[in-house]
Amino acid sequence: MSETGIVALAGVIATLFSGLGATWLTNRHATQRDAIRLRTEAQSVARKLIVDTLVEAREWNHRAMSASMVSAAADSLSVVDDFLQKEFSESETGRGLAQHGAALKRSLTEAQLLIADKPLSESLERLRSLHEDWWSLTIDPIRENFKSATPDKVERVRIWYHYDKKFTAAISDLETASREHIATSLKP
Repeated sequence: MSETGIVALAGVIATLFSGLGATWLTNRHATQRDAIRLRTEAQSVARKLIVDTLVEAREWNHRAMSASMVSAAADSLSVVDDFLQKEFSESETGRGLAQHGAALKRSLTEAQLLIADKPLSESLERLRSLHEDWWSLTIDPIRENFKSATPDKVERVRIWYHYDKKFTAAISDLETASREHIATSLKP
């Protein structure tokens, strides 16, 4: 093979390798760009779910505390039962409790499936647990207090107050964990 042929062959090989290298660099950049875009979209969805969860938790808690407070302040178990069965279930507060409770449950479930951050997922789980156990942590103990030998209105109000304090703290913990998670995710 002549020198011209060798130079031509070397030129073709160099062109081929530079073309492959350029393609590899372009694909690598596109892959990195797509990964950043997907991560940004996931973070945006997670932030929206957290906001939805916080809004629904506050709305639900407002209505749940109304039912708990009325039950705690009632003079007899029959008043509580009448309130829960008739007035509350047919009232705007009762419908709001059901509506916001379903929305809260959905947003908590979606957030727990999407968010892997440990402090944030623990806060979501604590809020979910309190939400699901509201009846057994407030209404059932209040009703049991009426059935005791010495019903105590102060104790019934204490039951309501302690649950409200725990639920409000869980909302606050979720806000704190969310702020930390969002601040961390915004760092380059």
